[in-house]
Amino acid sequence: MYVLLAIFIEIFVLFLIRNTFGIDSVDGIILVLINTIIFLIWSATNKKLSNFQKIVMMGGYLLRLILLAIDQYIVKLPYNNSDAEGFQSVAVTISNNISLVKENLYGGIFTKILGILYYLIGENRIFAQSINILLGMAAIYNFDVIVNQIEINRVRKTKFFQLLANFLPQTLILSVVLLREIVVVYLVILSLRSCIAYTKTGNKLEAIKTLIAITFASAFHAGVIFLIIGYILLISFYNVKEKRMRFSTKKVTIFIFIILIFGVIYLRYGDIFATKLTNMDEEKLLNSFEGESKGGSAYLGGKNIESFSDMIIYTIPKALYFLFSPMPWDWRGINDLTSFTIDSLFYAYLIYNILKYRKNIKKEDKSIINCLLIGLIITIIAFSVGTSNAGTAIRHRHKIFLYLNVMAIYCINGKKEEEKRYEKRKFY
Repeated sequence: MYVLLAIFIEIFVLFLIRNTFGIDSVDGIILVLINTIIFLIWSATNKKLSNFQKIVMMGGYLLRLILLAIDQYIVKLPYNNSDAEGFQSVAVTISNNISLVKENLYGGIFTKILGILYYLIGENRIFAQSINILLGMAAIYNFDVIVNQIEINRVRKTKFFQLLANFLPQTLILSVVLLREIVVVYLVILSLRSCIAYTKTGNKLEAIKTLIAITFASAFHAGVIFLIIGYILLISFYNVKEKRMRFSTKKVTIFIFIILIFGVIYLRYGDIFATKLTNMDEEKLLNSFEGESKGGSAYLGGKNIESFSDMIIYTIPKALYFLFSPMPWDWRGINDLTSFTIDSLFYAYLIYNILKYRKNIKKEDKSIINCLLIGLIITIIAFSVGTSNAGTAIRHRHKIFLYLNVMAIYCINGKKEEEKRYEKRKFY
């Protein structure tokens, strides 16, 4: 949360400079350099991070800066194309006519926030993309904080998963380009951190932060709202003292109360927090399964989906394609081969570790992980329903990548007899 406060303070200072001295826009490079100095000092002195995590954080940040420079001055990065340029164009239009924030515009809340930013400080794309970098690093920081709460038995594999979280190519690129993906990633991992904190402490504030974070994440993309299912189960029924699920009249009442609150939010503000869901009718739902939005990387196209029973039959194949596409039999060239190698295989490896070691989850963590996995599985199915090509799947599944990574780390560090042969060392 502190990163958001820091960003707001910086924007306020830039707003004052612009209006006091009449400067149209402070040079983006200067702002990036200031942020870099502050971030590196913060990382090096942060007591919540191990030495390994500090090095990875600082290295990841500097690598993202290099990619930002490449994107701005040499060649555009992947994904920084039609969507990103569309967001930029709409944001500039809003900055010139701020009343447009009330309208239904391309990019939704993301372009409106970007437009307000430009209205306050002047058009400054480099600074806007640097904010994405900061949010990306804040997501990694929250991920590291969660990992540090886990008793680590498999040190090397856990470190590999942490490196993966920071340096997966899609993670690097999507935290640099002008897209909304990294905002969702940040809010999702923030919600997960708060939820896990609630299960450890029983602090009601953490429960509230969990629900707020995932609700705002859904404003940027409605698909992630289904993660709330696991959160509500834990907030309603998990007994912190007994470290297990406990069902009682009081807890059922809490569960119903939370459902009613979000039902009201959905009915009154669904156009903000769940736009795609409120606009989804039966015909659109069935069309999404048929692969209506084909494109060059479309998959499972041409299927005759005429009913919900047909849709159910294709749920598992669609989910598998969502997680692992582009599949080898769909490769069209070196780009698909590269995407499969540097992205799909890592998702497969994470899921393999979850399936292999889930039975080894520590007793006190079993209820927590099972509920979180329920939310994750439903979210994957929801995303797969509306996704029909590999390019979109790669971007959408990245929203749950850190969440999936945390689940894998919990599973591989389960405490079972066969795991005791691994040396328990201090996790540096």
